[in-house]
Amino acid sequence: MISPSSLRVSELVRRPDVTVLAPPRAPYLWVIAMLLAAALGAVGWALVSGLGAMTFPHWVALLFGALVALMLLMPRSWQAWRLAELGWDAQQLYLLDGGRDMALALPRSALQQVHLERQVGHQGEWLGFALDLQLSEAMLAQGLALLRLAPEQAYQVAPDVYRFAFHRAWQRPRRLRSILAPLRGA
Repeated sequence: MISPSSLRVSELVRRPDVTVLAPPRAPYLWVIAMLLAAALGAVGWALVSGLGAMTFPHWVALLFGALVALMLLMPRSWQAWRLAELGWDAQQLYLLDGGRDMALALPRSALQQVHLERQVGHQGEWLGFALDLQLSEAMLAQGLALLRLAPEQAYQVAPDVYRFAFHRAWQRPRRLRSILAPLRGA
């Protein structure tokens, strides 16, 4: 399991020397704001048009609109770093679980190769990129626990080298290449 001394993603995003691969801030906030506006619009429509007699569609719009609006009004919904899966600085590489605010630091020397070609994963999802990491059994177990992966989901490409695929690239391919360039040694 992950040690209690694990880092927190919320601490890493505040450090200027750490790069965190997260959704671009402006488009992310725009989408959240548009979803909130649509949810509040559904609530408003249900209340105004159903004023005399609330029918089933009015109740559905009211309940689901209010539920979505409440979820979007929580401060955690506005923090794009909660969707991050990877971060790095000059010395370390960080596997991230923003939803649980947990990070696992790996030495930068563990990174063997970066694969930028898009692939389809075992469950049919698009994978944005992959990293080949040289890990001990203990570090592999910690990484799998952090990312909530089963041991059979660790794809071994060489002795002690495992491929970790990331499906949340959040960037267009050209932009992703430039962001990951420091990891590739470019």
